[in-house]
Amino acid sequence: MNIIVVKNYEEASQKAFEIIKSLVIEKPDANLGLATGSTPIRLYELMCEDHRVNKTSYKDVNTFNL
Repeated sequence: MNIIVVKNYEEASQKAFEIIKSLVIEKPDANLGLATGSTPIRLYELMCEDHRVNKTSYKDVNTFNL
């Protein structure tokens, strides 16, 4: 396990996004456990923005909502 220390919520969201995007590019049918609630909202906004701007496809990703 890697522990990544960041300064704030925005930086944590950005780092989580970078990790997820790298995984999805490497393995388009990845399985993701996605948290519910307000904590990951910024992460999900970044994923939506990435799809709109860069056309990154998340269509084959399997999600398990926790």
